[in-house]
Amino acid sequence: MSFVIRQRLDFHTLTSSEVLDEFVAMNILEKTADNVVLRSQRENKPNLALKAKLCVEEEEEEEEESNPEDTKNPLWPKEKDNAPLKWSHHQPKAHTLPKNNMKALILKNMTKGKIMLKTVLTHQVMPKVKFSPPSKFKNKNKIKTMLKMIKPVVPDLTTVMNILSIKLAVSTPGVQRQSATAPLSQQVVPLALNRHQQLGAASLAALLAAVCLLHAGGAAAAELSVDYYDCTCPDAYKIVQGVLVEAHQSDPRIFASLIRLHFHDCFVQGCDGSLLLDTFDGMESEKDARPNNGSARGFDVVDAAKAALEDACPGVVSCADILAIAAEISVELSGGPGWNVLLGRLDSFTSSKADAENLPGPFDGLDVLRAKFRNATLDDTTDLVALSGGHTFGRVQCQFVTGRLYNFSGTNQPDPSLDATYRAFLSQRCPRNGDGTSLNDLDPTTPDNFDRNYFTNLEVNRGFLQSDQELKSDPGAAGTTAPIVDRFAGSQEAFFSSFVNSMIKMGNIRPVTDPSQGEVRNRCAFVNSN
Repeated sequence: MSFVIRQRLDFHTLTSSEVLDEFVAMNILEKTADNVVLRSQRENKPNLALKAKLCVEEEEEEEEESNPEDTKNPLWPKEKDNAPLKWSHHQPKAHTLPKNNMKALILKNMTKGKIMLKTVLTHQVMPKVKFSPPSKFKNKNKIKTMLKMIKPVVPDLTTVMNILSIKLAVSTPGVQRQSATAPLSQQVVPLALNRHQQLGAASLAALLAAVCLLHAGGAAAAELSVDYYDCTCPDAYKIVQGVLVEAHQSDPRIFASLIRLHFHDCFVQGCDGSLLLDTFDGMESEKDARPNNGSARGFDVVDAAKAALEDACPGVVSCADILAIAAEISVELSGGPGWNVLLGRLDSFTSSKADAENLPGPFDGLDVLRAKFRNATLDDTTDLVALSGGHTFGRVQCQFVTGRLYNFSGTNQPDPSLDATYRAFLSQRCPRNGDGTSLNDLDPTTPDNFDRNYFTNLEVNRGFLQSDQELKSDPGAAGTTAPIVDRFAGSQEAFFSSFVNSMIKMGNIRPVTDPSQGEVRNRCAFVNSN
């Protein structure tokens, strides 16, 4: 049977269920043909299906053997019965089978394995078996299932879509299948439908619209999801990407700056866009905290992305989500990995300069770094090393390395863990009592690429920041972070995989999803009441 099915011209397009249907149909056919033979012998009556089968077999034998004597059908005693069988709506003439039942059984056994003949019989005598119920019942059952889900809770859009497998082209017969990757808002109901199709499609479309409304804002403290803006602002990612690409043309540092903004935002109050707020009404901005003041940058690009999104879909995309999207785009456009960004954060009403003063800093030792990551609900080894790998691109000011060059830990000596050749190079770039704001590459090998070279630099004691080299050279690193540095230095794939996981975890640090605790700001630097 498998050979016959493989001979079909459309075999490569068949699904597994369709192949199974063919096997079942052919199996039924084989048993039907056997029963026809036995029933004909038992009742000694003619059978049209049996005669069709035998006539086709006879034609095949005639092609193989040219002997004229072999052209007569031995089962039909009369000469006139050898004429080709003509199908019509009239009742065919009655014929009688030979009384020699053994002869019939022998012929039946000789043709037992000729599946092709039975396949012909399937299409000429027996219609193909249908195993699926009518589509109107399918649609009805899908809608019932959907409504049952909506009643007790507001479901996540991804969950609803998976259960329903909703694609209007699939649910409605005769409609061309639409792209599986198209946003829901672009999946329109075709007009060329009959009355029942229109009713079914309209019901599903109304149901989808209701789900989109619920998903967009009907739930309190909803979970983050990849498709959060599919209904309300399906082009949000592309809009942010366009702004970033344009900004990068005039500012090669912008990608590294944007990922740093996301990092500093999430470590203070969670990923809530609090870093973007200006000082107002006696509340000091996180921008003025020591780790951010004079070094955090890219706010103007975030504002440009927000303005573009407000033009396309006003009041929909939060500033906190813009930071998350911009971080992923920045990494991917720099040669790093991409990932599905979880969305649905709201913007906070407040910021905290005091908490921002305690961000992980360039002069922190390994124990301090690990403690700060634990306090942020992140892993103090793998997450710490993977996210530190974000320093594989971007620039840094001289003021953050001069201590290692000239007065490490108050000794008036350079940092002994710093490679001598690299130290001489940095001394020329950052002379004693020089301009502390002068910029240097964090990764001198590939300064604008997101790759594993940050870790290969640590392996040879060429980390720019003290906090970076601590991951490899601190006495306590041997059993904690140093093995991870070694692994990432040897495998960029391992680094990328861990970095993606850590970025997703960081993006889930205390996000604001309750509308009573946050909002979608109209401008990222101000709460809406101002």
